[in-house]
Amino acid sequence: MIKRLTSSLVARNAAILYAVQISGYLVSLITVPYLARTLAPARFGLVAYAQDFIWYFVLLTDYSFSVTATRQVAIHQDDRLALSRLFSAVMTAKLCLLALGFVLLNAVVAAVPKYRLEWPLFLIVYLSVASYVAFPLWYFVGLQKMQYVGVRDILGKFLVLAAVFAFVHGPGDYRIAAGIQAGGLLVTGLLGLAAVPFASPIRFIRPTVAELRLLLADGWPVFATLFLAGIGPSTNVVILGLVASSEQVGIYSAASRIIFPLRAMVGPLVTALYPHFSHLAVQAPERALRFLRRYSLLLSLPFLMLALGLVFAAPPAVRLLYGARYAQSTLLLQIMGVTPLLMSLSHCFSTYYMLAFGFTRQWSRITVAGVLFNFLVLPVFLWLVRPSLAIPLTMVADDLFLLIVYYRFYAVGTAAGRRVPA
Repeated sequence: MIKRLTSSLVARNAAILYAVQISGYLVSLITVPYLARTLAPARFGLVAYAQDFIWYFVLLTDYSFSVTATRQVAIHQDDRLALSRLFSAVMTAKLCLLALGFVLLNAVVAAVPKYRLEWPLFLIVYLSVASYVAFPLWYFVGLQKMQYVGVRDILGKFLVLAAVFAFVHGPGDYRIAAGIQAGGLLVTGLLGLAAVPFASPIRFIRPTVAELRLLLADGWPVFATLFLAGIGPSTNVVILGLVASSEQVGIYSAASRIIFPLRAMVGPLVTALYPHFSHLAVQAPERALRFLRRYSLLLSLPFLMLALGLVFAAPPAVRLLYGARYAQSTLLLQIMGVTPLLMSLSHCFSTYYMLAFGFTRQWSRITVAGVLFNFLVLPVFLWLVRPSLAIPLTMVADDLFLLIVYYRFYAVGTAAGRRVPA
């Protein structure tokens, strides 16, 4: 099976997604250190804080469509009418959620004095939410036509790189820096939206209110789970900003801006394999389980090597990229280096087994438990160590907790011959 996968559409899609991730990481290795040095820890931390805060609204507008709509596209990929209705309904729902998010953002900023001082910054960064709405990644993934993602995404990142060097020259340019990054994402999103007719000849069919209500109602259980799971890292940073200085946020953000792209390297493989596993789980469940048993550790091996490498590479990397002002970021980077490995292993038992085989309700419960665990251990670490160190320790503890619980469900379920939800 592994030979068929490596020579198949799945392998090609994974390669395209990894090209996108690697190009993005290379660009980040240039832009993030430049911004960290140019803006200094306080202003760099301020921009990073706004970007993490805006993630709430990215999760709101995604509304689980990256999972639920992707699966529907994969199932109905040969039915143009069904695809047209689905695409039209999802994009309309996303636009409505984008408007709702804008209202909520302004209400929150108006209510918090610390946020009101940087109202323009939050509005600028909100452009990135519009970019996620515009870019129909969920649609291309469901069709398994990732070639419509790669070139446009890479082009947008290099445009951002050029603009950062051209227009950001000191701490006072922090809003310009935020605008360039958000604007680059928006350009990429619009280019991706323009590619939809080339990927599949669909047409816009105005959805009814009843269709939108049904779409949102059907996606609500997964959305609630994904939203709760997704707010953990952002909420941790929001809490960090409330209990520590902008400089401490900057120290943490310097390390997280290296590790989160590495965590995202898990995504292309998951994105490429998930539609395949969803189909295989229905048509040939034994083959899907056999693949998991044989290759789950092999799929995670690169991330084990990454974790070991960061132990030794973090000190010179931080000195080279950020300079002496960010020396405290070294330990944070080393600690978080194990999290891509934990994520990769978790996906083997959560996404490839639980979601692909339809154990959505059980997956939701475990994911929510992980969120609760995060917020239980965070106060403990905040009490024991400095705030910027508490966040990485919490991240590792939470990822390890989820891996253990996901694996236990998989192990018990397969031992009992469980193939479909109860």
